[in-house]
Amino acid sequence: MTKLGFKDNMGNWMIKPVFDDVGDGFDSDGFCPAKQNEKWGFINQIGNWLIQPEFDKADPFDKYGLSRVVKKRKWHIINRQGETAVSQTIRYFCEGKDHCDFEHNNKNFSIESTGTQICFPTFFEAFSGWNPEPGDDGKAKSSWPECDKNIKAKYKGKWGVINYKSEWIFNPLFEDVINDDFYDNIALVKFNGRWGIVDKQSEWIIQPEFDAIKGFEFSDFDNNWWNALGENKSGRFRYEAGIRAGCIVAKQNEKWGIIDLQGEWLVQPSFDDLTKLNNDWLYFAMLDKKWGIIDKKGKWVLQPLIDNEFQPFQNCFAQSGVTERWGLVNYLGEWDIPASYAFTDIQQLQLAEFDDADYSRARLDDKWGFVNNQGEWIISPLFDDLGEFTNDLSRALIDDKWGFIDRKGQWVIQPKFDLVDEYFDSKGYARAVLDQKIGFINSKGKWIVQPVFDWADHFHDDDAGQARASMSENWGFIDRYGKWIFQPVFDWIDNSFDSKGYLRAAIDDKWGYVNRLAEWIIEPVFDFVDLFLNSDTIKARLNGKWGIINREGEWIVKPIFEDVNHLSDLRELNSIMNEIFVVTINGKKGLVDEKGEYILMPLYDDIEYDRPNNYARVKINKKWGIVDTHDQWIIRPEFDYILNFNKDNNLAFACIDGKNGFLNHKGEWENPL
Repeated sequence: MTKLGFKDNMGNWMIKPVFDDVGDGFDSDGFCPAKQNEKWGFINQIGNWLIQPEFDKADPFDKYGLSRVVKKRKWHIINRQGETAVSQTIRYFCEGKDHCDFEHNNKNFSIESTGTQICFPTFFEAFSGWNPEPGDDGKAKSSWPECDKNIKAKYKGKWGVINYKSEWIFNPLFEDVINDDFYDNIALVKFNGRWGIVDKQSEWIIQPEFDAIKGFEFSDFDNNWWNALGENKSGRFRYEAGIRAGCIVAKQNEKWGIIDLQGEWLVQPSFDDLTKLNNDWLYFAMLDKKWGIIDKKGKWVLQPLIDNEFQPFQNCFAQSGVTERWGLVNYLGEWDIPASYAFTDIQQLQLAEFDDADYSRARLDDKWGFVNNQGEWIISPLFDDLGEFTNDLSRALIDDKWGFIDRKGQWVIQPKFDLVDEYFDSKGYARAVLDQKIGFINSKGKWIVQPVFDWADHFHDDDAGQARASMSENWGFIDRYGKWIFQPVFDWIDNSFDSKGYLRAAIDDKWGYVNRLAEWIIEPVFDFVDLFLNSDTIKARLNGKWGIINREGEWIVKPIFEDVNHLSDLRELNSIMNEIFVVTINGKKGLVDEKGEYILMPLYDDIEYDRPNNYARVKINKKWGIVDTHDQWIIRPEFDYILNFNKDNNLAFACIDGKNGFLNHKGEWENPL
């Protein structure tokens, strides 16, 4: 059996090949998983065991210094001393962003990577979508969504919606609930056997009067607003901007129709089925087992003559009730491709969308070509793969080699490359790979930049015209002639400079920042540094401890913490207000300001800071309360969970020992549920 070890850049053995398997490399603390005699443990950089090989599986340590391992078919979480950090009775778990989801004693719950429970196994009866059977690798087949997602949960037989910290987004009052994260202010709920819509205060937007509700569809709203939000598009924005003009597909007395946001019928329930098209105000509708298309007023755009159910794509195959043949129908009910295909042909034929010249990629019998909007082959299906046409060129694959063809199917660039980009950039450059090296070709297939690099990004489409490239595991920047602008001396560099001309880089395993002349403006003395993004401060690690530095590389918050984070990951607030940081020391969290002075002492297991009101929800000893910025209790930590004070009624929703209700600022129940 082949044994594995580690070599240096000169090919010399740093660690002799004595292991059955090893991880991808060493982490910042010098730990690497290694397998010997069918068991996993952790070695250091000279091959000595840091943690003896006694596990069936072992993952690398995360940023909290924790690793999940398997021993005797049980999952554990261990620390760097090999000590169990989380109970050994866990049967399997799933990974989340900063948490893991577990099943134990037929209860589902979640813990943070620090081992602190988020969702308690005695609290929720079930999570929606949980599959109780683990896969072959011991993991559950479905896991918690990303940390900013919500999930429905059942408590005392009623469903609601919680976030990943067990906070109720929609209270558990319903027989069923559907909450799409894109519409995070509203939920479809089932109450007394009927469906309606509620807001986060559990107030009815639409009364529960319907057999079923399929969901929301919105009118167009001003795209300038949508574009202005950029990456910060949110469900709340779409809700506010679009829902008031929205239409909802609903069912009553076994028939489907369309209602508005007041629950009034826009289209009377008269259809056997109804589905919204990916086109404004058109719907697939079925009547007497025939499909057609209606508009938002219920008028037939395409009469119900089609036998099969439409598929909601730009164009869709349909069967003619007259000829019993198949073709391609558009949203107006027009035959883009006449009904001339037998069903067996349709099973084999796949089409993409048509371009401006009415070309569509099509596959038949595992070979690709192009058809026109009459279904006729313009370019015969001879290719193993094809790209879309860009500037009248399409990349094409045949016999494991890539080239480019024109709209007649003729080779413009012969298929001689291992891989090529899908298109040429504005300067006529495309990346190409040959013999595991990457370079750049022009539209005639000639090398502009020879294939000598291990990797190269696309050239920046600006006057600088540079591209990040790697050679012999070192990184730099090249110009459009393939000459080095930044010599390849860096262990790593980011792909682009920030708005102030800073570029993150690493050399000799130390991180800093360089300017556009490749000069160090923040010296590489840190174990790791974060990205500046929209802030002038970043977190940095030195000797295993985290702090905050500014753009001069000076410590704003000294590196004495196990972790430091900006209060807001997006940091827009921080760009106009004094910055606040969440710090962790000895496993406890606190808040410090931009001078490194404590706002809240590190006493808490978790902190959720309400910046406008200058107080924080905190968790201590598994109980939640609310403190002011002098660490004085507004509401003592006695609750299983608690939400912020509502700005309308100045009350906080809370739960303790199964009792739910609202608290005033004295911690007294105003109206327990």
